[in-house]
Amino acid sequence: MNGTLTEDRKIVVFISYSRDDSQTDAKQLRAALESTGFEPTLDQINIPGGDAWKNTLTQLISHADAVVFVLSPKSIASQWCKWEVDEAVRLGKRIIPVLCQSIGEAKPLITLADLN
Repeated sequence: MNGTLTEDRKIVVFISYSRDDSQTDAKQLRAALESTGFEPTLDQINIPGGDAWKNTLTQLISHADAVVFVLSPKSIASQWCKWEVDEAVRLGKRIIPVLCQSIGEAKPLITLADLN
């Protein structure tokens, strides 16, 4: 699978993750998506300092074709990750949960619980 919709347009993927986790998983996921032709967006790279970050996050999610949610106990507990998922749902985006580490006894967000 490659990340192009058309010859001149790549599939844009917003990566939602918890900054309380090691950011290695999100960065590796970004690199893997980029190397296979997708256009991944990651807040720490795509939001310049001094920006109204919440508005920019909304714009990034709105522009994305899909949202990848990096599942971890910390991302499940994060109010900002929940906000990003809620925003993706509100905007009608495809949400793809990715399990990069065990979530133990943590329960995924109800929005994610039924997703493959």
